[in-house]
Amino acid sequence: MSEKKKSEAIFTPETLKAAGWKKKKDPVFPFEKKIKNRNPLNNSEDSDIKLVLHSLYNQLQFALLLPDGGMVNLNITSFEDIKAFEDKIDFYDPPF
Repeated sequence: MSEKKKSEAIFTPETLKAAGWKKKKDPVFPFEKKIKNRNPLNNSEDSDIKLVLHSLYNQLQFALLLPDGGMVNLNITSFEDIKAFEDKIDFYDPPF
């Protein structure tokens, strides 16, 4: 079985900004991108989600940040991967 590739620094700040990511002052969450909420029944603020770049585990990693504070960490190996993942997100339907 081959070893799973880890997310690496496969981006530049300029690349992220060009793709709609926003630079934040928070050193732990330096970049984020809000995902348009396309939920036809609940497009309120409480169901907004974001893609983030974070360093909670002492390395930069992409993640999907949910409105309830949950986070799905992603193993992204190319910038095309994160763009493809973003394009596949339809909407988040919160449990409340």
